[in-house]
Amino acid sequence: MSKQSNYIKPTPPVRAEALAQPQSSIVNRQSSIVNHLIALGLYFALTLLFAWPVLQHLSEGTPGNFQVDRYQNIWNFWWFRHSLLETFTNPYQTNFLFYPYGVSLYLHTYSPYNQILGLPLQLLFGIIPAYSLLVLSTFILAPYSAYLLTRYLVKDEGAALLGGTVFGFCAYHYYGLFMDQINLVTIQWIPLFILFMLKTDRATTRREILINGGLASFFFLLNLMTEYYYATYLVLFAGLWWLARLVQNKSEVGSIKSELSNKHQVTSIKELQPETKNQRLETKNFLPSNNQQLTTNNSFTDNPSPNSQLATRNSQLTLKLAGIFGLAGLVFSPVLYGTVKAIASGRYKQLENSGAHQVHSADLAELWLPPDYHGLWGERSGLWASSALNPAGTVISYVGLALAIYALFKVRGLWFWAISGLFWLIVSFGPTLWIANQETGWPMPYRLLAKLPLFNITRAPERFILMVQLSLAVLAAYGMARLTQKMGNWQRWSLVGLGIALFYLETTPGFLPAPEKIGSFPFTQTIKADNGQVAPGKAILELPVTKHQNPDSPRMLYQTFHGRPIIGGYISRKLRDPYRENDYALFEFIEPRKDTPDIVPRKTLAEWRGLLNYANMGYIVLYPADFGRKEDLTRAQDLISRATANAAPIYQDKQASVYQIGPGRLEKPLIILTQGWNDPETIDAKAGRAQRWLEDVPAKANIVLDSSIPLQDSYSLQLEATAYYKSRRLQIWLNGQQIKEINVPPALDTISIPGLKLKSGDNILELRLNPADGYSVPAEVEKGSTDLRKLRVAILSLAVK
Repeated sequence: MSKQSNYIKPTPPVRAEALAQPQSSIVNRQSSIVNHLIALGLYFALTLLFAWPVLQHLSEGTPGNFQVDRYQNIWNFWWFRHSLLETFTNPYQTNFLFYPYGVSLYLHTYSPYNQILGLPLQLLFGIIPAYSLLVLSTFILAPYSAYLLTRYLVKDEGAALLGGTVFGFCAYHYYGLFMDQINLVTIQWIPLFILFMLKTDRATTRREILINGGLASFFFLLNLMTEYYYATYLVLFAGLWWLARLVQNKSEVGSIKSELSNKHQVTSIKELQPETKNQRLETKNFLPSNNQQLTTNNSFTDNPSPNSQLATRNSQLTLKLAGIFGLAGLVFSPVLYGTVKAIASGRYKQLENSGAHQVHSADLAELWLPPDYHGLWGERSGLWASSALNPAGTVISYVGLALAIYALFKVRGLWFWAISGLFWLIVSFGPTLWIANQETGWPMPYRLLAKLPLFNITRAPERFILMVQLSLAVLAAYGMARLTQKMGNWQRWSLVGLGIALFYLETTPGFLPAPEKIGSFPFTQTIKADNGQVAPGKAILELPVTKHQNPDSPRMLYQTFHGRPIIGGYISRKLRDPYRENDYALFEFIEPRKDTPDIVPRKTLAEWRGLLNYANMGYIVLYPADFGRKEDLTRAQDLISRATANAAPIYQDKQASVYQIGPGRLEKPLIILTQGWNDPETIDAKAGRAQRWLEDVPAKANIVLDSSIPLQDSYSLQLEATAYYKSRRLQIWLNGQQIKEINVPPALDTISIPGLKLKSGDNILELRLNPADGYSVPAEVEKGSTDLRKLRVAILSLAVK
């Protein structure tokens, strides 16, 4: 036998459509409900395999271990139920956080889909089991939805099972679980939207368009109700699909025109019509089968020219996509309106996502390391822990990648999924490419994306990796279908099972640890809203008053046990601090100062009680461990002693001390110094005299009048002031209006301003210097002085009578 006779010709790549084998017994059963049950059973078993320790302790804790987001999400469940079933209020608005200002939850990761679905589970099992069941259910539903998508595309049952596994059990999904981000783990509606979007695109009858388009719109709505990020990704995905289809349509129509021209079969438009009316165009790229016609029986145009057909096809695709998104947007419009209104409110800080560096961007090196949560070769194994890298949700599976690369070489027409996966990978790197924690300085396309309307809400580019995992799942399914195309059933299923097992072992965390028990917190029973000691509407003053980020997350959890409004809160978009930026009545509790002489008299016990009752506070709760410095804790304890006359706490343990506030009211106007004041300087310790220098910013004070006290016709503002070195002008503003400008001489002067019209509640007093008068530096105008301060006017006393 010659060498030439031993030569085996390489198998050429096949088209994506050729992988469908109608004669196969597997494909013959693909519409059977048995196949769906097999898929659900497989994914249920894979979920049970790693999650059974959590299911054994379902009422004790959640599957994840990140307390900050866990407590926030548990609060979401509690508030949704509380607002709908107890207070009968809008669940997107609450004054139980950031009391008394309240806060909108439209920009918060509220995930109303999970709230609605979780409500009956809460009523049946409680908050924690409801939360855990919803999280774990995504590991059944997400791979199943990807199975349906890949099954539609590949038309191979085994390959679809693998594709579902690659998406549903990817590292991104596990990482969301460990971070206790229920909004991010709810990824099951993404593949279903894409599935029905593709079906809508291929639909040729009005009935098909309405059914598939309606389902696509429904699943987009579910993504809107789950996570705005995912809805944004799908809009962008649809845009990529739209562009790809425009390119394909133009190419296909151009091919038909070229073919007909070469055969000299077309001399006029009239000759084109009978020959091409029912001609089918072969799908040359990424569609699952080749049954789309150039002209259909339900064509919306009577003009059969190729250019007209191209315009019609493109316009139909555009209208279909617009209808899908428009219908979902219309249904969700009340929430979208509230979201836009919240963005325009000015209460939220701008996202820091337009610079050269953005936290939570993917690192190129981390894509190829084992996920840090992995039980065998994760962070705890020590194999790469010393590298300071943190591979987790951005990790790419080698099994899935190998099958995807094989598909690209062996199957034609997959260019869209390859380009799509590459696009999402590139934008996941954020504004600048990082490799192994080192900034390369290479600018990335995310910089442009973050400036576009709608997409400028993204702040964690690494989350784009989810769409990479979806493209990888589709390509891996094609690769498995091609690999097993000519195998018998037993061989086919053995290889599919091996692929699923290897992928699962590569990404699974192993057995989850038993959940951390979420206790009842004994101090919350003391301050519970229905304990009968303090009116249930009374709020809690928690110290330290935080800057409303991570430390407030546990306090939101405590609220689910005691049910009282709290100062502060942790929501997903940074809120402008309403306590530090406004003239809050309890401003002195925000940054407690030393008990030294000041320009306003020290408050009596009756005034402290009156002020706390005016702010509707029923308890003070002190958390010693939350203070960063010991001196801050000492000042807070001293402030509480003055406000409670050294009363002992009604409850105390290592976690918290609880003080009950007795009844009281303000019998006369009370001045609270808020923003813009320099620290007090003691000028006569024996007499308790002090002064505060004014800067070029307004110095503010809150004049509080208890609403239960009758108003006088007018009040008088009295102050002692002195200007440094020369006379300077001082403007007096009340509630946003200038009421007087006075001239302050260098000598100490007592000034009285009668006729003040005050209102019940908060009155904002501002002292503003005329900027034209400038400042003087003692070292420049006094011989021998080394004082380099820029001095203007000092206030020695301030009172309202």
